[in-house]
Amino acid sequence: MNGLMLHCGASHATWDDVCSVVVEDSLTSDTYTPVPHATLVNQVLEVLDDFNLWVVEEAHALMKRKQRYFGYFKIRNRNHNCGVPTDSDGNNIYDFTLGIRNGHDGQVPASAVFGQSCFVCDNMAFYGDMMQFSRRHTRNVLRDLPRVIYDNFTQLHDYMEGVNERYGVYNDNAVKDSTAFNDILITALRYQAVTATHIPHVIREWDRSISGEGPGGHPELSGNSYWSLLNCFTEVAKNRPSPAVQPARTSRLTKLLDQYVGLTPQLTSGGNFS
Repeated sequence: MNGLMLHCGASHATWDDVCSVVVEDSLTSDTYTPVPHATLVNQVLEVLDDFNLWVVEEAHALMKRKQRYFGYFKIRNRNHNCGVPTDSDGNNIYDFTLGIRNGHDGQVPASAVFGQSCFVCDNMAFYGDMMQFSRRHTRNVLRDLPRVIYDNFTQLHDYMEGVNERYGVYNDNAVKDSTAFNDILITALRYQAVTATHIPHVIREWDRSISGEGPGGHPELSGNSYWSLLNCFTEVAKNRPSPAVQPARTSRLTKLLDQYVGLTPQLTSGGNFS
């Protein structure tokens, strides 16, 4: 999965591998209580289930003699009428993602990130464009962790509904003409929402979109709406992945398109956002 990057010594693992990791008794003290990796993941997934969310794809990794854990999950709402658009085969056009990391070595707290775009790396890069929480392995962590997880995940439904509403606005607004399209490309480049090398490919996907073929060959995404344009960008990013920087680009692109469709005030000359 693109959101999980391993290049500093971690290795892919199965869920059984994760469950088999045992916390050494010598690691526990009066001030330090390491949470087993499987315990953390299961507690997070239990809360997801409480909110009617489920995992459709997952990846796990371990390093440092299995003392550190990294996980990446693709999440969907069990309610198929939850507002996420689908393709001609009934598959969701987009999904939400969850990243989890944990450690038994005193260096990595129990942590999770959530959003449309997440990034988890064994070099300790950890990013989600919506939510992040972290709890150190102190004496009462096992008592406090379920409440910490639940309190943070109460935000999820509002966030997911907001994303679906945003994309509805994108779908209802058209990019007026080639001048407007060119302006968006230049502004996206200026604010690092896209790279110069990606622009020709975005243009190609846009041509496919307005011709009816659709970005990536998906006719259900075709047209001249901002929703179609967003999918042109994401199609290029998907085929030329840069997981370490893509979440930040996605966030900038969303902010930019929000301004073009009137969800937020327009950028002024010399303005900036991150």
